[in-house]
Amino acid sequence: MNEELFFNKKIDEKDLGEINSKAPITINLQNTLGQDPNIIRKLDNKVTIRVTHSLGEGDYSRKNLYSPQDIASIIDFFEDVEKRIDPEWPDLQKATFEYILLLRNLEELEPSKSDNEKEISEGLLALFTQRASSKGFADIYKEAMDRLGIPCRYIENPESTYAWNEIQIDGKYYPLDLLLDVRDNRELIQEGAFELKHFLSDEGFYKDERHFTKEEHEENAIDHARIQDAIDNIFKNEINYIEEKKEPRPTINIKSKELSGIFEGGEISEDSELARNKRN
Repeated sequence: MNEELFFNKKIDEKDLGEINSKAPITINLQNTLGQDPNIIRKLDNKVTIRVTHSLGEGDYSRKNLYSPQDIASIIDFFEDVEKRIDPEWPDLQKATFEYILLLRNLEELEPSKSDNEKEISEGLLALFTQRASSKGFADIYKEAMDRLGIPCRYIENPESTYAWNEIQIDGKYYPLDLLLDVRDNRELIQEGAFELKHFLSDEGFYKDERHFTKEEHEENAIDHARIQDAIDNIFKNEINYIEEKKEPRPTINIKSKELSGIFEGGEISEDSELARNKRN
């Protein structure tokens, strides 16, 4: 079994010698926030990295191990996304932005896929394939929120077969299920629209048997109007950028793939529900 190191700080140049001299070794990071992808790329290829996602409320064990190159690419992706988020935005708007971006760019892994593809779909590597299971959706969103400093829980059912998240907004935790919204929006996204049914405002969230846990969870739900306000402000920001720069935002790259932004190609269809909402 490899030796394990726990890092609660940024890995810097002076740490490289110690880490690489102990390879093969596993490094445990709480999350990727503050890590320099260029430093991470200098780690020995026999070093593996685990992202534990602890927020001080208890750890959960993740079997997913990543190479330094994978983690560096994951950091590159999130940094590109975060460049589009105004630090002055309220947490609800930041969380909504990340949710919509992932909703638009990830799909559910088909059940018939191989064991290797299933394993990839359960962690951050699902960003590379753009195919995720419930665990992958929850893991990716948890990482996105951790990096933004928004308290977020990764939750699994007792059988460890299904996962979702809760995030804290204004002192209360609200549940969300990105996988269910991906399923519900397959056709709408093709039309340039979407509807968020399972994002913070589902009053019957914990009545769904998929969300059963042995612990009690508060039945909190944010008013739909607040979420719509966040969406409207996001779109105004994107449209203002396009109108000011006279061009769409650059695409977000991860590995050899390009992910679309909030608008496909930086634009929004005039016939879409979102355009109608904006006009109204």
